[in-house]
Parts: sequence; structure tokens; C-alpha cells
Amino acid sequence: MRVSSAVTLAIDCLIESGGAYYLRFWNTKARGGPREATIPIGGDLAAAVREQQHHVRGRYGATATYLFPARNGAPAGDRPANPAAVGRTLARWARACGMTASDGSPLALTPHRLRHTLATEMLNQGVSQRAIQDHLDHSSPEMTAVYAKLLDSTLRAEFDAYQQRVNIRGERIAVLPADVPDDAVLLKERIARAKQTLPNGYCGLPLQLECPHPNACLSCDAFLTDDRFRPVLEQQLERTRELIGRATEAGHERVIEINSRDETSLVAILVGLDAIEHKHTGDGFDLRDRVDATDTQAAS
Repeated sequence: MRVSSAVTLAIDCLIESGGAYYLRFWNTKARGGPREATIPIGGDLAAAVREQQHHVRGRYGATATYLFPARNGAPAGDRPANPAAVGRTLARWARACGMTASDGSPLALTPHRLRHTLATEMLNQGVSQRAIQDHLDHSSPEMTAVYAKLLDSTLRAEFDAYQQRVNIRGERIAVLPADVPDDAVLLKERIARAKQTLPNGYCGLPLQLECPHPNACLSCDAFLTDDRFRPVLEQQLERTRELIGRATEAGHERVIEINSRDETSLVAILVGLDAIEHKHTGDGFDLRDRVDATDTQAAS
């Protein structure tokens, strides 16, 4: 929420009903003046609110009014924190953590950037604009539509940075075909993300088709992935090799056969990703380095 709403949260802002949690707050920027609003929250946030309530009541006792009271000049806990002070504290924390922007420059982290991030992530996960409008307590759909435009620009920048992916054989696939307008490919990407999310890559099937082989992506020619999924793919390779090892000890030949195919695909994918990465960085990379390393690991 906006920091001006956060600092005015009442000490009793948390509502629990039927095992679900809600947060009651004042929208300080509502059209026509401040209005009370209530939003659903998760259990982790509810636990954090309870911890803060315990801390504030332990310090100020029965006079505690706000969840975030001012620390200076408010011995009774009946005056809200200064929004500017919250911003300065967050900025100091970001510097202390060494957080930087993507270009290495200091990160200008403000409370409102967290609100922007939440809205963009909700859109990216397929949440409707109306639901986001209600969650952020926007007065009009036009305010929420700003985030939809932001998502498009973010996704476009992502596309420009990652224009190549690899298939299950490690072959490089161009994301932006030469004979298709970029905007059309970008639209396909947006719809595909809303339609199907894979933990280790993307489904390249045409949008009109349903997948006849769910959970068999590593044997599917429509499966594509890129370097953002490298940690997941490497963990998947490690788990696959563990399964092969256990199946070998137990003599389960069918399990060995199935997982060996996945191992072959994962190795080829990682080799292909390495080739793309080193092509862009200009390192002296030899595909045999990865192949030799994976062959040695498999043999062990």
C-alpha cells in the first residue's frame, strides 16, 4: 500500500475471519477524501502484523494507537510515523544490503516501488485488472491501466535482452522470427504466460493447441528455455542423476531409461545456454568443457 496509508495503520488493523486474514486501512489518496478499505492478506503478513502489534503494545501499553508510531516525540505511541522517515530508513537498508540496479548503480529503493512491483507481478501472473484495482483500492480503472502499460514495456525490455532460447537438443531458437512483426510475437508471449507457466522454461505450442503430454516437457520439441531458468535446470539435472543412481542400485531399468532421456535433454540444454552466454560475453568457451564435465559427473 502507499506509505501514507501504511503509517496510519491502526494497532487493531488485523481482522481474522474463518481462518482468513484481512487488513483494514485508510486510503489517504482516495478520490473525494480518505476512505476506509479492507484487503485480504496472507498468513505470513498476518504473523508479521501480530509481531509488530506485540512490540508496540509492549513498549507503549494501552495508549498505543498506531501499528507504526513515531519513534521521536511520541512517548504514548499515539502519533503515526513520518512517511519521509520510512523512505529514508528503507533507502539506508538498501544501501546496507548492497542492493544495486541492473547496471550496477545504487538502487533508488522507495516504498512506492514496492507497490509498483506488486501490481506488475500480479498482472504478470494473470490477475485481472479489476481484481488489482480493488486490491490497490484505485478509484478508477485508468489508474490500474498504468501498470498494464508498465508490464508491456517491462516485458518488451525483457524480450530485447533475451532474444534467443534453446530447445531440448540445445539448439538455438530465435524468439523474434524475421518474418513476423515484433509486436505480434510479444502479444503471443503475453498470452502464453497467462495460459501456461512452466517452472523451467516456456511452452512453444501454438496458443490454439492443448498439450497432450503434460509434465513431459523435456521430451517435447515445443519446449523452450533460456538462461533465467538455469538454476532450476541445474537442480533438475542433479535430481535426475540421483534418481538414475537409485534406480541403478535397485535394477529398475524402465526408470533408468526414462530419466536417462531427461538427463540427455538437460545436458544438451545447459550446453546450448552456455554457448549463447559465452557468445555474448566473448569468453573463450568450448562446448567440450561442458560435455566433458557432465560426462565425468554422470560416470561418477
